[in-house]
Amino acid sequence: YTSDYFGFSYTIPEFLDVNEDFMEGQEDESRRTVVLLALQGDALPAGRKVVMALSADRNLYPAVKTGADYLDKTTREHFQPGGFQIVNAAHEVMLGGQKFSRIDYLKDGTYQTVIAAVSRGYVLTFTLAAPSSDEMERLAGSLTSLKFTAPVSKPATAQLGK
Repeated sequence: YTSDYFGFSYTIPEFLDVNEDFMEGQEDESRRTVVLLALQGDALPAGRKVVMALSADRNLYPAVKTGADYLDKTTREHFQPGGFQIVNAAHEVMLGGQKFSRIDYLKDGTYQTVIAAVSRGYVLTFTLAAPSSDEMERLAGSLTSLKFTAPVSKPATAQLGK
């Protein structure tokens, strides 16, 4: 997968497939959030799957200047009220030589990780879900294939996923 607009490439691991229907019927008509890539793995025991969604959320919040700011905001407004337990507090991670922030949650036996960074007026987020901590780390480990280059110069919403 390559995003010329954000200037990165990611090698999709063999254990994941592209899910073209990920947001079927749930599209964000405001185009504030764009799903760039959705992946899922084969069903594991109990029918659970590993899932990864890469999205770009138009950053409309002046206080959100970093991935850590975004994670703090979404934890307070979405995850904590939704009953998610914080397994690992927000911390910095380097992916492809770029600084991201990562937080890990657990709810109803599903591990969820959000990795975020601010780029070109958007918050790039990798949202991962897995039925075990081992599967989560395998999924998160695939992000070591991220490689960043110079993004294209012209911003255009239609180019976000190209």
